[in-house]
Amino acid sequence: MNLEQKDDFGARVMGEIKKREIEMKPRWVFTVISVAVVAIFMIMLLLTTILSSFGLFRIRHVNPFGFLHLGSTGWWIFLQIIPWELFSFVVLGILLTWLLARRFDISYKIGFGFLALALVSIIFSIGFLLDCNEFGEQAEKNGIATILLKHDSSGENWAVGDVINLEKESFTILMHNNRELIVHFDSQTKFQPGQQSRVSDRVRIIGRVKDGEFWANLVEREEK
Repeated sequence: MNLEQKDDFGARVMGEIKKREIEMKPRWVFTVISVAVVAIFMIMLLLTTILSSFGLFRIRHVNPFGFLHLGSTGWWIFLQIIPWELFSFVVLGILLTWLLARRFDISYKIGFGFLALALVSIIFSIGFLLDCNEFGEQAEKNGIATILLKHDSSGENWAVGDVINLEKESFTILMHNNRELIVHFDSQTKFQPGQQSRVSDRVRIIGRVKDGEFWANLVEREEK
């Protein structure tokens, strides 16, 4: 569109407005819309940050990364433990927040790619700080977002917990939410780093359920 066309288009629009066939919206409408966009953006940013801290809380309590060096079984357990449903909500929140942020003039100056990176960095940095200050523990203690914070410390072929009792052929671990699990072992059970676990050790276990009992194939002590 050249300059003459722009002038002609502008003249036609102003002509229609003067004929009252097109009514200009009052300024307060645009102000309300802008305030609403900013409010929704801040709410989405806050909610997404809280969800990220909940995800980090669940990962910290089980530490799925500790299973990665234990072969294909360890990788499969890792995939089971990661709270995929929670991080799916985080990704969705980041996407919606990014779409809202694109309405701000500054997004055109810094670029949409950098804007997305900045949002991810801000959300997970603040989420990490919240988790470091035990935000998840406080929320769980007060019964807030119980569904999002609920997680298992054991499965059909794995368990994570602190050893609280030792027997000749078994030991008991204390898991999240004060749940106890009796772990049985035999001569085929491997202990890493080479010795049987002691009381107060935190251990990760790969095993199996047999006749309603959990039997350990491998017991690894986490370094404190």
